[in-house]
Amino acid sequence: MINRAPMYHKLSVLLKAGVPIIQSLRNAAKTSTGKIRRALSVVADSVAGGESLVEAMRRHPKVFMPLDVILVEAGAESGNLTEVLEFLSRWYNFKNHLRRTIVSGMFLPIFLIHFAAVVGPAPAFILKQYGLTQYYIQSAVILSALYVPTIIILAILHLTPKTGPARLMLDAFALRVPILGRAIKNLALSRFCRAFNMLYKSGIPIIECVEVAGGVTGNAVITRMVKGGADSGRAGNPISTGFSDKLPPDLLAIWQVGEETGRLDEAVEPIADEFAEVADLLFNELAKWMPRLVYFGICIIMAFQIIKSWRAIYSFELYR
Repeated sequence: MINRAPMYHKLSVLLKAGVPIIQSLRNAAKTSTGKIRRALSVVADSVAGGESLVEAMRRHPKVFMPLDVILVEAGAESGNLTEVLEFLSRWYNFKNHLRRTIVSGMFLPIFLIHFAAVVGPAPAFILKQYGLTQYYIQSAVILSALYVPTIIILAILHLTPKTGPARLMLDAFALRVPILGRAIKNLALSRFCRAFNMLYKSGIPIIECVEVAGGVTGNAVITRMVKGGADSGRAGNPISTGFSDKLPPDLLAIWQVGEETGRLDEAVEPIADEFAEVADLLFNELAKWMPRLVYFGICIIMAFQIIKSWRAIYSFELYR
């Protein structure tokens, strides 16, 4: 997994200190590793050869995401490049924090499932109820409770197109999952508000800001909810009147006030932070509940194995 936060933070610090862009790219490459190091070195050479920063970044889509390129282009044109880079650094730090929260919460349950797969069938094997082959089969059955759903979920996420009815159905289902759905919704709204705020500050026309920001929410349902804002703006109406009424009332009210006062960027920024905080809390809650569900499943498996072993011992003593 590529960690982009240090790269953008380093570039922001160097540019803010007055270091030229080419030298900043080369210095950031020296402190980076892997794909980021190679990409920054090539981008630095390309810019030194007369190519624009944005054009050079587009040649490395695995390192520089589409939103990154859009924001850098807007920042370069408006003179806010350092602010854009710092924004990207904070955004990727936030994403990395959420990922670490979920992974750390699942580490112990995954270990316990493997432990149960080894220990659970052991009593029956020791009592010679079945041989080594059957022992391996029983262990595999226990492990399948972890790996089969995981493989299915990853396959669905990987194979489902990024756009279209299938993606819309999948994203709609994700929003209905308890806790996870609320976390995804708040994260998507935070991404929309943050992206819009950064684009708007960079001097991009408001309709284009809404369109671009709506495309980076990460959830097709949320994208559809905000899509009408751009259409409303083109018709000469306020952006907020085109938003879906299924969006949070606070967002609709704040957006409307921001449009009326002409301070939309100042109005949207705090609620973007609020959505991010709520998403963080919900993902932390999810990280607490997922292990509990796994523990419950392990308890059922172990109880079944204990009862099975007890019955075997009882039968052995009875017929001895």
